[in-house]
Amino acid sequence: MNAGTRIILFLVVVFFFRSVSAAPLWNELPTATQHNLSSLASQWDQLPDTERAQILQRLSVYQNLDPQQQATLQQHFIEWQNLPAPQRALLMQRYKKFLSLPPAAQERIRARYRWFKTLPPDQQSALRQAWAQLTPQQKQALHDQFKNADPIERQRLRRAMIERLHP
Repeated sequence: MNAGTRIILFLVVVFFFRSVSAAPLWNELPTATQHNLSSLASQWDQLPDTERAQILQRLSVYQNLDPQQQATLQQHFIEWQNLPAPQRALLMQRYKKFLSLPPAAQERIRARYRWFKTLPPDQQSALRQAWAQLTPQQKQALHDQFKNADPIERQRLRRAMIERLHP
């Protein structure tokens, strides 16, 4: 195989794989998809392929949600957009830190969140207020106390904390 043939073969392979893996340009999207992504129309073609592919994948997931789940997601998105930029940046930083944790640590955090969500709103509010009033040293001491406790002891500590807030 001569050099010219190898170059042509190389270009064919490159263009073939690029066309298979590349996310479509705006004018290649179905009309319904363009409608759903209309806010991105002006910048779509400038987005990296990976980002366009991620957006299309998320749109597919969204479209497979039931109407109540879609409404909840839309509400959360509106709330996110209404947050001040510094607060969004802080939340993204915390989320990235969470993702960097080992799976077991992530699950412990999810379990605490599930427990917290089982509390009545007034107890959630009281716990948030009590936490906000603690010094960094008190927060660390509580964290260490819970970290070193077995599951039964953690439940006892949580009940005691709630009873102190709501005698």
